[in-house]
Amino acid sequence: DYYEWFELGGGGSRMVIQRLTGNVGIGNTTSPSYKLDVLHAGGTGIRSQSSSTFSVVDIDAANGDAALRFARAGTNMWNTRNRPTDDYYEWFELGGGGSRMVIQRGTGNVGIGNTTSPSFKLDVLHTGGTGIRSQSSASFSVVDIDAFSGDAALRFYKAGAGQWNTRNNPITNDYQIFELGGGGERVRIEDGTGKVVISGDATVLGVKAFTIDHPLDPENKILMHVAAESNEVINFYSGNINTDASGKATVQLPDYFEAINKDFRYQLTVVGATFAQAIVSKEVLNNRFEIMTNQPNIKVSWEVKGIRNDNRMKQHPFVAEQQKIPSQIGKYWDPAAHNQPLSKGVSYDATIENSLTAITPVVSKAFVADNSGSVAPTTAAKQVDKKLEITGSIVDTKVANAVVKPVDNTGSIVDTKVAKAVVKPVDNSGSVAPVTEKKVETKIVPTNSVNSTNTLVVPGVTPAINPAEELKPTPVQPGNVVTKPLLPISVEIGYIETLQNSTPATSKGIQPEVKIDNTRQVKLEEVPKSVVNPTEKPKGKE
Repeated sequence: DYYEWFELGGGGSRMVIQRLTGNVGIGNTTSPSYKLDVLHAGGTGIRSQSSSTFSVVDIDAANGDAALRFARAGTNMWNTRNRPTDDYYEWFELGGGGSRMVIQRGTGNVGIGNTTSPSFKLDVLHTGGTGIRSQSSASFSVVDIDAFSGDAALRFYKAGAGQWNTRNNPITNDYQIFELGGGGERVRIEDGTGKVVISGDATVLGVKAFTIDHPLDPENKILMHVAAESNEVINFYSGNINTDASGKATVQLPDYFEAINKDFRYQLTVVGATFAQAIVSKEVLNNRFEIMTNQPNIKVSWEVKGIRNDNRMKQHPFVAEQQKIPSQIGKYWDPAAHNQPLSKGVSYDATIENSLTAITPVVSKAFVADNSGSVAPTTAAKQVDKKLEITGSIVDTKVANAVVKPVDNTGSIVDTKVAKAVVKPVDNSGSVAPVTEKKVETKIVPTNSVNSTNTLVVPGVTPAINPAEELKPTPVQPGNVVTKPLLPISVEIGYIETLQNSTPATSKGIQPEVKIDNTRQVKLEEVPKSVVNPTEKPKGKE
């Protein structure tokens, strides 16, 4: 007792309406399980196409759980929906995966992993490993951070607490490494010069060197010089001076010398062919000191060293020998130099996976059924009212403070109200028309074009009029209408044979132009043609 549309000639059942449920089956005409149950062999199953402006398919759920569900051979895999608890747009993995991604209503924040309440435009939460990757299959790969104010940054946290920030300084456009929590700027690379500024101490295991192209063979060699090292923070000043006729000379030091140095050390060397002695006759005072030689006009090479004593060093005095901090005791700054394994290094910690070593492959999860809301398994059972079950990863979440924004009500997101039903007159034309006798209007040309024995015969169709009945031309004048019973709508118009006893030479062929309008009246506008043999079917267009 299904209502069925059936294609004859081998097509078979095309569509049914199931009795009692009203379920419509297209393709699935055996037992449709849903209000619209479409079954096909592959390809586009349902299309909403617009010939002008937008096209939309609305999914409106009374409880807000409006969804699209994706299955593979009957097993549900994914669900994308309006989440009813908070009206987030959600991508949900069925079978135990849970909520994978949301767009927060009001803010537009996107949460991946963090699908409860994303706090940022893109909020990614995972259990450890690479969280975001930009990979190129050819050429370079880049992640751009562009700030309108210039403060474009990467910020690093530990369990929610900000630790470091590396950024473009918005005031100077210097590249800056900044310690959060009070540490301040630690490293700066100056814009335009490339000068590197370190706010604290710098420690190296190797040498502190400069490297240049070798001045004598710049294409093949490099030249390196290393910095002088000491157990003290010491400054060096040096130069050459000549004593006067009395054997005296005054060395002028920079005007800041005494402001940043203490504990001065002197060294003098006599230069020249004359053997002479030189001494520091007066030590540094007011940024100068005096030299005396036992011979006049003697060249002296001098050097003065001072222990650094500026405000920075007063606040942070240098200590050459220090005890290792507790976490470093028993470990080495340079384990390889002491023939020790890398595990003995001060920075090594075997108990913690880190971003330098940990690349964890994704482990496939076991398939687990899910039974909540629009993400529940579907069966062909009768409809039963159930309460929405919200468990596990889709538990109720508090609605975030929505940001009120102007709503764009154009196009496919315009609010669609249910239109009131409009009572229209029943259309009784076409295939649903009552079967009543209609008139056929046939225009007849003057009687000299058709004799009284002409009968209309349509090949392959049983005429609705008696073929033996004569069309009596006596009362017919040009333009008059002869009414006959309705011909079948499936008439295939071919040619008209003239059945008469007259000789072929005197017969005229009639080629009708057939038009079928919405009143199902057949109009035959007879047009005289050249003389033809009435015993043969016309060829070609005739």
